[in-house]
Amino acid sequence: MRNYYTFLYTVVFFAFFPAGEAEAQNCDSLVPAFIVNLTGNPDSSWTSPAVQRDGQCCGVAPPDICVSFMITLDPNSVSIVFNITSGAIPPGALFYQVNCGPQVAVGDTICLNGVGPHEITFCKPGNNINEYTITAIEAPNAPDSITVRQGCSAEMVAFGYYESTITWNSIFPGPPGTYNSYLNCISGCDTVTVTPQPGYPPFIDYVVSGMAQAPCTTVTGSDTIRVYIVADLLAQINPQNPTICFGGSDTLLTVVPSGGLPPYTYIWSNGDTTSSTLVGPGTYWVQVSDATDCPPVYDTVTVNVFTLPITANAGTDLLTCSTGPPVQLNGSVVSASGGQWLGGGGGYNPGSTTLNAIYTPSPGEVSAGNANLILITTGNQGCPPDTDTVQIIITPLPVAQAGPDILVCSSAPSVSLNGQVTGGSVTGQWSSSGTGSFSPGNTTLNASYLLSPADISNGSVMLILTSTGNGGCPPDADTLIITIDEAPSSLADPDQTICSNSSAALNGQIPAGSGTGQWTSSGSGGFSPNNTTLNATYTPSPGDIVAGSVLLILTSTNNGVCPAAADTMILTISPLAVVSAGPSVTVCANNAQAVLSGTISGVTSTGQWSTNGSGTFAPNNTTLNASYTPSPADIASGNVILTLTSTSNGVCPPVTDTMLVVITPAPVVAAGPDQNVCSSSPVQLNGNVSGGSSTGQWTSSGTVTITLQATNIGNCSPVNDVVVITIFNEPVANAGPDQSICSNVTNVQLAGQVGGSSGTGIWISNGTGTFSPANTTLNANYTPGVADISAGSVMLILSSTNNGPCGTDNDTMIITITQVPVANAGNNITVCANNSNVPLNGIISGGSGTGQWTTNGTGAFIPASTSLSCIYQPSAGDIAAGGVILTLTSTNNGNCPASTDNLQVIITPAPVVLAGADQSICAGSAFQLTGFVGGGSGTGTWTSTGSGTFSPNNTALNGVYTPGASDLSAGVVMLILTSTNNGNCFAVSDTLVLLIVQPAVVNAGNDQALCADDLPFTLNATITGGSGTGQWTTNGSGIFIPSPASPSAIYVPGAADIAAGSVIVFYTSTNNGPCPAATDLVQLIIHPVPVAAFTVNQTTVFLPNAPIVITNQSNGASAYEWDFGDGSTTSLVNPQYEYQEVGTYTITLIATNSFGCDDTATQEIIATSDIVFPNAFTPNPDGPTGGAYSTGSLDNNIFFPYTAGVDRYHLQIFNRWGELIFESFDLMTGWDGYYRGELCQQDTYVWKANVRFYDGRRYLKVGDVTLLR
Repeated sequence: MRNYYTFLYTVVFFAFFPAGEAEAQNCDSLVPAFIVNLTGNPDSSWTSPAVQRDGQCCGVAPPDICVSFMITLDPNSVSIVFNITSGAIPPGALFYQVNCGPQVAVGDTICLNGVGPHEITFCKPGNNINEYTITAIEAPNAPDSITVRQGCSAEMVAFGYYESTITWNSIFPGPPGTYNSYLNCISGCDTVTVTPQPGYPPFIDYVVSGMAQAPCTTVTGSDTIRVYIVADLLAQINPQNPTICFGGSDTLLTVVPSGGLPPYTYIWSNGDTTSSTLVGPGTYWVQVSDATDCPPVYDTVTVNVFTLPITANAGTDLLTCSTGPPVQLNGSVVSASGGQWLGGGGGYNPGSTTLNAIYTPSPGEVSAGNANLILITTGNQGCPPDTDTVQIIITPLPVAQAGPDILVCSSAPSVSLNGQVTGGSVTGQWSSSGTGSFSPGNTTLNASYLLSPADISNGSVMLILTSTGNGGCPPDADTLIITIDEAPSSLADPDQTICSNSSAALNGQIPAGSGTGQWTSSGSGGFSPNNTTLNATYTPSPGDIVAGSVLLILTSTNNGVCPAAADTMILTISPLAVVSAGPSVTVCANNAQAVLSGTISGVTSTGQWSTNGSGTFAPNNTTLNASYTPSPADIASGNVILTLTSTSNGVCPPVTDTMLVVITPAPVVAAGPDQNVCSSSPVQLNGNVSGGSSTGQWTSSGTVTITLQATNIGNCSPVNDVVVITIFNEPVANAGPDQSICSNVTNVQLAGQVGGSSGTGIWISNGTGTFSPANTTLNANYTPGVADISAGSVMLILSSTNNGPCGTDNDTMIITITQVPVANAGNNITVCANNSNVPLNGIISGGSGTGQWTTNGTGAFIPASTSLSCIYQPSAGDIAAGGVILTLTSTNNGNCPASTDNLQVIITPAPVVLAGADQSICAGSAFQLTGFVGGGSGTGTWTSTGSGTFSPNNTALNGVYTPGASDLSAGVVMLILTSTNNGNCFAVSDTLVLLIVQPAVVNAGNDQALCADDLPFTLNATITGGSGTGQWTTNGSGIFIPSPASPSAIYVPGAADIAAGSVIVFYTSTNNGPCPAATDLVQLIIHPVPVAAFTVNQTTVFLPNAPIVITNQSNGASAYEWDFGDGSTTSLVNPQYEYQEVGTYTITLIATNSFGCDDTATQEIIATSDIVFPNAFTPNPDGPTGGAYSTGSLDNNIFFPYTAGVDRYHLQIFNRWGELIFESFDLMTGWDGYYRGELCQQDTYVWKANVRFYDGRRYLKVGDVTLLR
């Protein structure tokens, strides 16, 4: 039935009427007017407030008074009915008008054209207060479409028809009425229920027909309703096995609806009404409703919590050899259900998801010597995975090299080894087949091997070098043989002593080794008969005799590898004594003692003196340097012979030598008489020498005594005579040192002296000065005259007086008279701090003309402060002080006082220029300058090493610099600010280095989509420009491996990412300098994975068999691929299958959703052999056929079994009497019902079958078959 509703609206009254009234278009201002808007309500009623009529409309005259309604209809309304619903009804006929048109009886329906507004007026005499109702009547219609869900029902409602006339009929698809069975009513009802049945189409078009209620439409009408049928609503909570990560308190559950009609609404068991809810551990359900009126659906999950953190343990680092074997991995995980190995270029067996897989390194890894494998946890239940890395160190095969065999002597204390270990190891260990030892140890490759007595006795020993530290490789070994030769020995004679005039008899021995030897000498003597004769004779050379001894060495020969053995004897050679009595000597009679100087060398150093005279030796005659005193007889004879003889001669005879002593007479000396002379006068001497000498020599003893001593007296004692001379000293005048005085000095103090035999003197001047008090005063004062001062000097002479027998002595001094100096430093000077050198031009007049500059500051004078015309360089302190005082002082002033003059130097500040600190800008940006010029200037000019421009100009200190093309290309430009208007200062510049950084351009790569079981994502971002570095971030909860800074990182989505179905990762440039960071994003779509599942009605079948019935229990899939393991496939949802061959098969279901994600489920089916015999058949009556049949034949004229998997076959047929009437060993040959060419009678026959199947089973059975004719 149609439902009617009363709608109350807010209305407005116009002009001076109460609220809710408005002035109508065709009425005067007294008429109460209402505005009624029924838009959106095509089949509804509106009732006015109680109101009293007033005024006139549509030209009526009093006493009629009116009320007005301005109504707007819904587009689906076609007519209205106007009624008075309360209050006193005015008497008489009641009419209303629409837009002042024809009168319509109150309560009658009137058709309206369009939605209006339409003005309804009602006029009637009387002051009744009434309520009025306007009812809109809807045109006949039905909804365009409805949606109903599989397994549910929905209602279709038709409006504007008389219910009894309504019919319903399906028109598409199929012939009319095809889907009327879906309806609960097809006539006489305006509301029907549609319920889809199995095999429903996507939609059905129904036509509703009937008689319209409104008079404005045709009498009968129809409308079409499309019923969309959608799949049953399903709800799945993701993740399906939610787990709260260790340390977490909640997780995000998201329900994923499918089927039904969106939009969906949600109610969780915790009260949340969104598609996702954050929950803690526990069991939760969600109710999902769609836009249909069908019941909601539910899903339930249990949220578990990890009590331990997800941990990946890749195991300890591993060692293997480059030649194998493959490496056994030993990964383990905690909390996660599994793990996967990542990285590595080799292969995993059986696969990378096996924690204890066997890994075979790639050739590249073998070459590199290592492989790094990452174990990442899987089955993390949405929690972040953990990773761990194991390093496989791949060592090459070690190679041990002991070195070549060695031949050594038994005397060698040790054998130096030089082993090498290369390849996979550099260490090794020595071992010996003998009993020797290694030093410092047997792990030293270049150790020394210490031979043991047993090794030496054996004559050889084997050494083995075995590699150690081999990693995963087997050790390598190498050997060397040490062959040991016996060491020789040598015995020379005991030491001998011989005289230099004899030879030595030798008797050498070589007791060990070859037995042969050779004599050598440290001298130059000779061996007889030769030096290889062990008992040879050695004759010393003169050199040996001189040396006094020689070493004779007996050395073994023919020693092989052994060092020669040698023994040494010392042959001492005693020389004959060498005796020297010394040269002959001459002595004087008055000094007759002769000092002897005998020497004895060689075999002895002792001897004894003897004489042919009668003198004596002191202290005795065995002293080689004794003194010999001649006797008076010796002196009288005039000579004597002395003999020296060697004693203690050892093995050698004594030797003698002689000397002659000559004795001469003594000399006589006379000096002459004494004399008196002056010290400056010569003295005439008259001496005489006779006797033993005729020559002499004068010597002086003091100033008054002269001695004449005889000379050439030989060995005589000296003889002399003395003469006395009185001497007067020469006078010596000393005028004193030269002096220098200043021209303003009036007196010069003299300091004359006169020595010798006089003490007085007199001064004389070559000038015009005077002496005071007199010129005879040795220390008088001298006053220079005008001429002296003008000449600049004067000479003074001091002459001695009172000289006695001696002559006058003179001495001279010079007085230098210096003019008074005057210094002029010049005018004051002003300089700039950066141009501060001060040129000086000082003048010294008078005096020496020289001077020296000084300063009250700390600057320097160049080239020197003694140069009157020089440069003064102010110091930093001078410049900071703003000036300095320079003083010129005269030098070399003699006795004159120095003269000084000052010069003031004023130092003005230098310009200060600051271009600003070095800066960086991003390419495309202009640079704001912040230059400063101060100090000696306030203006400046900018210049650039590039091609940019300055705005507004280059003299604006705070202008803007816009880089040019060359600046951008170079990436750097220097901006120089130089001071102007510098005065006496040098211009000052400062440079700013402006780096121009190219902005980064980021390409994060293409969007990616993966199924949830194919995670993680491999990213590949690139950056051009900028620093080339970047950082990954995510709006999700995943992690980046190995780090967010790796452009090719692996993104492992988090639980929230997987639940949301997508995540956005951003790659943002870093280290951007002045440029803004650039970012690009990649959307990573994570498609849900369907769950493949199915059941079978049987897992073991016997052939022939009934079909296997498969029930598909997959969730979230839209397509299915079945593989039955025998080459057959299908894409049916719920297939059935019958195997034809014996075997074990695996039914594999690959369930795929609309995103291409798939899941696999399998079930093993065992199809085994069987044999089935029929119990009746009808032979061909036309004659025997031989019994051959075809597999699958449907003819029943041959008796044969249905078999599968039969290997051997034996069939026998017996008649009622037990007679064998048929036998076959061929499975394809059955019984045709004939025996010996005759058709057997209709009867029951016994068959016996003996069968062996392919699986070895035996089938032995007896049965019966009925032959029908």
